[in-house]
Amino acid sequence: MQAPASLTLRPAANTTALDENQRLAIYASGGWVAFVLLSVMVLNLAWSVNAAGWAAGLSIVKWAALGGILAGTGLALTRWPGAFSRLYALIVGAAWILFVTSTLAPAELTLFQKVQVIWEQLLSWTTGALSGNPVANNMVFVLQVALLSWWLGYLAAWAIFRQGRVWRAVIPVGLAMLVNGYYGPSHLRTYMLIFLISAFLLIVRANLTRQEEAWQENGIRYARDIGFDFLRDGAIFTVLVILLAWVTPTAAAGGQLSSLFEPLERPWETVRQEWGRLFSSLNYQPSSLASAFGRSMTLSGPRTLGNGVVMDIKAPNGNYWRGVTFDTYNGRQWINNDQSTTTIGMDIPLNAPAYSARRVITQTVTTYLRGESVLFAAPQPIGALVAGRADVTVLPRAPGAGSLPEAGAQPVDISRMRSRQQFKEGDSYQVVSSISTADETSLRQAGAAYPVTIQQRYVQLPENVPPRIKALAMQVTANAANPYDKAVALEQYLRTTIQYNEKIAAPPAGVDPIDYVLFETREGYCDYYASAMTVMARSLNIPARFVAGYSQGDYDAEAGVYRVREANAHSWVEVYFPNYGWVEFEPTSAQPTVVRPAQQTAPQDKQDTADDEALKEKRDLRAEEDKYGEGQDVAGGDLPAGQDFVSLPFAGQVGVGIVLLAAMGAAVGLLSRRSRRQQPAVLAPDITLRIYERLERWATRAGLGRRASQTPYEHAGVLINALPEGETPIRRITDLYVQECFSPVAVTSRDLQTLFVDWQSLQPVLRRYWSTYQRTLPLQKRFDGLRRRGQPR
Repeated sequence: MQAPASLTLRPAANTTALDENQRLAIYASGGWVAFVLLSVMVLNLAWSVNAAGWAAGLSIVKWAALGGILAGTGLALTRWPGAFSRLYALIVGAAWILFVTSTLAPAELTLFQKVQVIWEQLLSWTTGALSGNPVANNMVFVLQVALLSWWLGYLAAWAIFRQGRVWRAVIPVGLAMLVNGYYGPSHLRTYMLIFLISAFLLIVRANLTRQEEAWQENGIRYARDIGFDFLRDGAIFTVLVILLAWVTPTAAAGGQLSSLFEPLERPWETVRQEWGRLFSSLNYQPSSLASAFGRSMTLSGPRTLGNGVVMDIKAPNGNYWRGVTFDTYNGRQWINNDQSTTTIGMDIPLNAPAYSARRVITQTVTTYLRGESVLFAAPQPIGALVAGRADVTVLPRAPGAGSLPEAGAQPVDISRMRSRQQFKEGDSYQVVSSISTADETSLRQAGAAYPVTIQQRYVQLPENVPPRIKALAMQVTANAANPYDKAVALEQYLRTTIQYNEKIAAPPAGVDPIDYVLFETREGYCDYYASAMTVMARSLNIPARFVAGYSQGDYDAEAGVYRVREANAHSWVEVYFPNYGWVEFEPTSAQPTVVRPAQQTAPQDKQDTADDEALKEKRDLRAEEDKYGEGQDVAGGDLPAGQDFVSLPFAGQVGVGIVLLAAMGAAVGLLSRRSRRQQPAVLAPDITLRIYERLERWATRAGLGRRASQTPYEHAGVLINALPEGETPIRRITDLYVQECFSPVAVTSRDLQTLFVDWQSLQPVLRRYWSTYQRTLPLQKRFDGLRRRGQPR
């Protein structure tokens, strides 16, 4: 068999090149071109992980991946069975990963001492993981990523050069690229582009190899340089597909798949939360997208926010736009532990808590984030005029409190709201909030008689918080006589002593991030300001919580809206005051302070009086909207100036396509396999000939092909001698074939049903024999068979 021009790489006679059998084996799976494309695809994953900057030391991942590629390719060319090859790869891979990871240990140590350090770090990480506490150990993370890269490289090479299944190589690497690109910085889209091009070209090369074999077996002449033509056209096709994915709205962005993935949201959030606990010291990339407002938030390293428009909000006045509140701090993460949910919507009354000095407002939000579902509202949200769900804390109903719910019902505190359907760019929704109008005098006089549920939940701190944090909080608030003045003192201390810096490094492993900012770096961004104030307030038994969302943005007087951009992503603090509820504080020095009146004045108009009465009366959200709503919706649909054309991350758009393509391929393969295994309701008239032809193909590939001089019965005798356990189905299939071809007696439907059952029982026998036969062949013939797609049917 003559190789096409693109594969005729012949080493000189005096080189230490691969022998002839090995060259034939590589050719059988797509040649050196396939090996190069595979290497680029897998190494590109290693490069993208390193570029994401999750932790120091990820530069070793490329060497781990390269080792896996070489090991997988070399073992695929041997005659060793799969189980032994995998065991050998496990041993070699473990040794190689330990070696490359040992380069992260101090250089003055011996190799044995470096391995000891790695082992101790791994034991320490395992102990912490099992204890349920946050674990900060970047070396173990790098070790695990290196191990994963090794296995991805090994399994991809094995899938192509031993099994001939290119999709088994592409899909795992693609999923890893998708996860890294989605949660990593935006500049990683270049690596996603490289992956798509190399993966598509690898698929083209593998399919071309199989097609060349079919042409040569059938004596079809074709150009020797056809390999170059296919790769060139494949590259053009790949670019067109990428451009199409770039400009075409995805199903996820349009919300069509939201109902499909909704049951997976909470389990996935749990996975993210657990991941953040196990690797709490990584350099996570803070994001301004709504997808970042989940059930956990890890204090991490530098953040980079763009200037793209996130949403326009039509509201009576500027405010914070809250996305989610967090109640639990574990020393590295903030966690939302609300387990209860409630339905929100147009005509659904909400049992909101009643607090004094509140005013109900309606806001109209026009979002420019496609595929998102988090609803943003001014604090305290009490409902939405769009169908969705809200994570809530169920509060005890105080007798005689005059609360909004019906008698006997319990009020709820909303921590996060999500729409039922994901939004498209330009969609609008309305939310209702009960904003605080409390003055300083009232808050000073509120006292410290906190409800038990509030006290238990919102003064929680982990046991390992450094004592000097509380000592500092007590020192700062020494002259404050009430919780409000203490909160103001903490707020002003952080604003004046901590320098704003979005490029700080992540806290080192084993270092408390609040202690790190307060006493070491004395700089940080809003996540650290808000975390520090919340922890310091809690250390003084003042209920406080961490809140994430957006600052008010810039007011567009012409449109009458607040324009919120990615750079407005923000976090702040809410402190609880008896009878007044949660009140916002702003400890971040880069943001303006919250201005409150010094003392409550008499209502200036009837509107203020109506606002106070609104929370006391039993009115549903629709009535409140009619009374306090601001009228017309914001005009939506046009892309605002400065907004990127594609709001959804590139990795997200292409990734959805990859996942859907893989799912479709898996579904087609599964259905195809099931259709071959299950008996059709109506058997085709030519089923006898088709099954006999399949039997002949199996026999040919197992070295038992029928010679031209043999009759069907003579060939059946040969098969029975080799496969005695298949004697009965072989005889019946042959009998029906002869009857169909040479007898005037027609084959009955009952005969066809029996024939199908016989074929199903014979296939496992043929597979076992074929597998045994393959291991006895020399490399040239063995890989000639492996060029075909998997095993014969």
